[in-house]
Amino acid sequence: MGTRALIKVFDVDGEEICTIYTQTDGYPDGWMLDVARFLSERKLVNGFNKYDVVNGMNDLVAQIVTLLKLKDFEVLKHYIMKKKSEYFHNDPSDEVHGMILAGGIYVMPAGTKDVDEEWVYHIKPDDAYVSAMKGGCLFGVEGGIIIEVYRPIEMFNSSNGLKLVWKGTPKEYVDEFGSKE
Repeated sequence: MGTRALIKVFDVDGEEICTIYTQTDGYPDGWMLDVARFLSERKLVNGFNKYDVVNGMNDLVAQIVTLLKLKDFEVLKHYIMKKKSEYFHNDPSDEVHGMILAGGIYVMPAGTKDVDEEWVYHIKPDDAYVSAMKGGCLFGVEGGIIIEVYRPIEMFNSSNGLKLVWKGTPKEYVDEFGSKE
């Protein structure tokens, strides 16, 4: 059985945009480490200006889902290359279609919980970005991203809810959880 996790993405108002559900590799040095590495190389902006940015939190969701689906394919292909025809039913000349596989990573409605998750991650804009956006600055805003790592409290034989176990930037996340490799 896999380690299930929820990745919840929030907007500048603190509202959850969506939940990304992972069926496996949900521990901190699994899929979330790949997400943190990816995000550590990008800036959060409002207004597209180059390719190493995330253009707001909705774009962040799309980029994370794309990353996870492509990473899922990368992991899976190592196990099944000998049986390629059984798993990849798309035209082999169209490589992108063959890389988008069913399962593993799902976009769920905001507020999704209680799917036997062992880890919950919150991804939010940092205070500087929130302040600039709420201050009426519409373009040219740059900021950072904050990751919070939670464990469901029921795992600690307590009441419902989440227990914060770590908080920081994507780079700090990579430093904390990437060192175990």
